[in-house]
Amino acid sequence: MGLVEHLRSHFGEDDGDAAAWSFADAGFGIVTYNDQPVRGAVTYLTMGLSHHILTQDSGKSICQELLMSVRADQKGIGPERSLS
Repeated sequence: MGLVEHLRSHFGEDDGDAAAWSFADAGFGIVTYNDQPVRGAVTYLTMGLSHHILTQDSGKSICQELLMSVRADQKGIGPERSLS
């Protein structure tokens, strides 16, 4: 099962009507899922961030995607401001 199929099995289809962010220069984007994981929430998920290898102070390399769920009434704030 690929990443897209895995996400669809847990979240359903991404919200095509919602804002999506693409940071082509950085090589990743953000997709949104409304009413996931519960009604009244919106979930933001990075796609492609894991291709950037991060190095911890210990020297260990890590790769990860970020997933953040917020109340839908906070949706207008956007993930970039929620993380700041």
